[in-house]
Amino acid sequence: YFDISQQILHNTKQTLDYDGSLGYAHPALHGEAGSLVPAVRGRNVGVWLPWQAAAMLLPLASAEDEYGSVIAHWKFEEGLADALVPGPPVDGGYSGVFKDVSGNSYHASPYTGDIYAYRDDVSASVVSKVDAVNRFSVQNISENSSLSISTTGTGLTNWNPRAWTIEFVAKWDGTGGTLGKYRTVVGRAGMDVDESDPAKAPLHIQHAGTSWKAHFIDRAGNYWSMQSAEGAVKSNHWQAVALVSNSSTASLYMRDITGGDRAFKLLCSVDISMSADPSLAIGNGDGADWNAGDFIFGQGLKNGARINRFHGFIDDIRFSEVALSNGDFLYDGSHSRNLLK
Repeated sequence: YFDISQQILHNTKQTLDYDGSLGYAHPALHGEAGSLVPAVRGRNVGVWLPWQAAAMLLPLASAEDEYGSVIAHWKFEEGLADALVPGPPVDGGYSGVFKDVSGNSYHASPYTGDIYAYRDDVSASVVSKVDAVNRFSVQNISENSSLSISTTGTGLTNWNPRAWTIEFVAKWDGTGGTLGKYRTVVGRAGMDVDESDPAKAPLHIQHAGTSWKAHFIDRAGNYWSMQSAEGAVKSNHWQAVALVSNSSTASLYMRDITGGDRAFKLLCSVDISMSADPSLAIGNGDGADWNAGDFIFGQGLKNGARINRFHGFIDDIRFSEVALSNGDFLYDGSHSRNLLK
């Protein structure tokens, strides 16, 4: 397939530049091999067959939706319902039990064994955007706030994109979330990146009581924070959340799936255009149970200590190295965007 694709790339460019991303004179999708060379005998195809174009575009668009700019995607589909997740050989080490389905092999690991369980409580049985079966989520069943999932031992430690999107779906179970109490779904380990407060971690996406809150620190040392109004977070509701930075604006979006939202809505945003370097900071330091740059799922970090464990279910965490638009998120409720375009 690789050899043939290279041959096609350099000999029938008209066929491949279907979305205009390759920079040829005109974007096109050549459904059949007509008009590529002068006809010697017979006649070339002169009629557009829309059903054939649709059949060609659907797999192309679905693949781009799922993998085009995706850096990592954890679906948590490895186990059986209510099975405990096994731990790494050494607490805090790498096991890679949670597979990264992007193809980049950024497999995630629980801190230790038997702290997470697979649950058949999911937001939808099929993720319609990419036609993917969705059987399980994961739930932290430990009361120890020091135990979570992380990307330790992977190349994501050095991920510092200028434009990016972090998505997930989560369901807060209604516990541990009193007004003002932070509960983190996605965070990043590290310290000493914000000069005004070295204790702050490089990234947190969390709920504070019933509001969604996000903060991140950029490579220039700027601390950016945004928070929704109270009432955005509802207990026992599956909600899809996306934090997006296009290097000029950082925005937090949410779709309440259980509540019947058909699309994402913008919760809050912040202007970051004055930053000398809006790239996502990695962080510094090294703790007994964390490494700077590791992403942490299900809890946060402050002043070098793991805190703010999330109470509930987590699923479909996805990182992209592009600022996705509203309508392009994994859980936006529609089918492939490119086919419609």
